[in-house]
Amino acid sequence: MNLRGQAREAFDQLAREHPTATKEQLFKLFQIVVESDDRVRDSLTQSIFDDMKEFDPGRASYVMDLVKCDHPEAVAAVKLLLSQMRRQ
Repeated sequence: MNLRGQAREAFDQLAREHPTATKEQLFKLFQIVVESDDRVRDSLTQSIFDDMKEFDPGRASYVMDLVKCDHPEAVAAVKLLLSQMRRQ
């Protein structure tokens, strides 16, 4: 199972363990898991960046440059690229 599948499975497991939790509460739990384990965070980040490079190498590089220099538009650029990747 690839990393995205593992992340989805982890989220689904949280949903099974907390059946009355809202989607927002489940997301917060998942976020805590990711933030608390450097290996998980690093693996997810690498996987997402690899997917971005595969989807549009030039744009992925540009977006990552925005992130590196803490550009005010960095978050919006990442969200837009990921949104476009989901739609394809």
